[in-house]
Formats: sequence, C-alpha cells, structure tokens
Amino acid sequence: MGTGASTSPSTSPKSGAKPAEPASKPAATPQSSRLFVGANWKCSLETVEEVDKLLGEMVACFGAGGPEGVELCVFAPYVFIERAKYTLGTGIHVGSQNAWDAAEGFACTGVVSAKMLKGIGCRWVLLGHSDRRNVLGETDVLISAKVRQCLEAGLNVNITMPGR
Repeated sequence: MGTGASTSPSTSPKSGAKPAEPASKPAATPQSSRLFVGANWKCSLETVEEVDKLLGEMVACFGAGGPEGVELCVFAPYVFIERAKYTLGTGIHVGSQNAWDAAEGFACTGVVSAKMLKGIGCRWVLLGHSDRRNVLGETDVLISAKVRQCLEAGLNVNITMPGR
C-alpha cells in the first residue's frame, strides 16, 4: 500500500462531468518530508469498550505523540472519530476512513461529507483502500472525486494505490 496523487474531476462522477485538469499546486509540501505513520483499524473494533482499550494502549505507548519528525494518525470509523480525538489529544491525529464524493449542497442519507469531517476537527482522510475498491467497487474516477472534495475542504488525503 502506498500513497500518491491523482487527477480529479471537477464534480462528482455521478453527474457525468468530464475530468478537470490536474491541480497546479505541487503534491509535496514542506510538511510532507516528515515520516507519516497511519494506522487503519477498519471496523475490527465494534464496541466502546474495545475502542477505549485500544486508545488507552496508544496513549500509554505514545503519550503526547510519536518520535520527533514522525506524524502519527489513526484512521477511525466515523462513529468513533470524536471519541478518538478526545482520548488521543493533539499529539496523534485522527482521520476518517472515507468521505463522500458529492459536491457541497447535495444532501444524501447515510453519508459523511468532507466539510462535516473538517467541522469535527479531522485533518486526514484515507481514500482508495483496497477494501473499498474490491468489495464496494470504488473506481479511480470516484476516488478522484473524493480526493477533490477533501482537498477543497482543507483535509489531508492519504491515498492508497493498487498495485498494477
């Protein structure tokens, strides 16, 4: 699993719009030279007790954060993001495992937008995971739309790219 960047369409692929030109901003920033370590707990923890145990172990192990020059992030399911943020404090980032791709103003039941994630203090979103590609059928076009929405909302994106 690696990270990379992709060209993203100007609107949701559901709208049938053509892809936009790649963003003119460089993909790397001065902060990106830091080592990033992200952990995705998928939905393997389903109860508050299991989550609290894991978060307690993380605090015991990492305290206020990782070693100098290392950015730590745990990608939590939506329902545990705020609990993880509260328990971990500011030393370990909490990211979302997904975000919805539709443009602002398009409301739909059961989804979480990039703007919602930003609003609760998320800084990172994990997109393109093989589970979502292989099991749920997410395509590069859909993932590109999600990337665009997240970047426009001011979120950092960790893109997992399939081996090809």
